[in-house]
Amino acid sequence: MHRPLNKSPFFYILIAVLLTALLYVLVVWLTQSEQPKAHAPFSDVTMTQLLSVPEVTDKAFRSVVENNPKMLLDIQAELIATAEQLGFSDSQLLFLSSEQLLDYLIYHAKRELFNLAVQDAFINLERIDDIKTQYPEARDLFVEADRLIYERNQLIEQIAISVANQDGLSIPTEAHYQQAVELWRLNMSKTSQSVL
Repeated sequence: MHRPLNKSPFFYILIAVLLTALLYVLVVWLTQSEQPKAHAPFSDVTMTQLLSVPEVTDKAFRSVVENNPKMLLDIQAELIATAEQLGFSDSQLLFLSSEQLLDYLIYHAKRELFNLAVQDAFINLERIDDIKTQYPEARDLFVEADRLIYERNQLIEQIAISVANQDGLSIPTEAHYQQAVELWRLNMSKTSQSVL
């Protein structure tokens, strides 16, 4: 028979601090992206800055999500026009008009999709093997993503042990794991709302 738990306030504070710290690490990791190769600028705006403009990255992201190659071509035309106005060199304009630019935009959009999928899996206690298969463009992020999922799983384990200890047990039962999962989800929903 499962008896009600009398949890001390310290327990909830500890869980909240641990979950907040883990979510902070996830957010920092997800906001770091591989920096594209910068080309020598003619103007004060570099190629990296031009390609990192939120309007460009958002449209590229949307084009990949919606599988809309025309949107990528529109982005390319806008980038060329902007680069011409900024006085970019011929070699920079050549890059912007090339297939390489489209590959670059798709590559970075898929990396962002990987980050979002890992974040969702992290919060929802899911595995990421299928996500890694779906986004090979983020291969260099796999080790870090695996580490985050491992740490999340270890935290769930620690929560279950703490709950078991409060019941006078040293080994958690399935009910303790379920309670740990519920605490995780509760804290993740609170943390996600405070971040928004």
